[in-house]
Amino acid sequence: MREPKRLQRRPHFRGMPVPSTLVVEDGVPDFTTPDVDRVADHVRRNLCHLCGEPLRRDVAFVGGVVSMNTGIFRDGPMHLECARYAFFVCPFVGGQMVRYRPPKEDRVVAHRMPSNRRPERMGLWVTDGYTTIGAGETMQFAAYSAARIRTARPAD
Repeated sequence: MREPKRLQRRPHFRGMPVPSTLVVEDGVPDFTTPDVDRVADHVRRNLCHLCGEPLRRDVAFVGGVVSMNTGIFRDGPMHLECARYAFFVCPFVGGQMVRYRPPKEDRVVAHRMPSNRRPERMGLWVTDGYTTIGAGETMQFAAYSAARIRTARPAD
């Protein structure tokens, strides 16, 4: 899949674009830890949580089975093309990695998972808006009704 131009402008690590809301130390992104100040800034300025550019009307969220059933997401809104790229190319979302990497001990991770296994199915939720629940480390995103949903198993 071709990388969207918005993501081509992002710094890259091991060939992958670095989401604009991650903690990065000494040039190395921590894919398990969002920078809560950046997340809050992106929400306030209505920016894509992958590329960091302004969002338009339609936004997309990527999540597992629970998110697809509830419309509540841990990761923020994205442009549809950014979310689609992550959905098909991200090693975790795409199923090449089936376990979460444990976060560093000194990291505050807001959402502990009941299991470190990847959900059996991942989904892409497209909508025209969202609201937030909580703040800081506990912030989650409640998506408005889905205009469409796409799901996939790791092997799909």
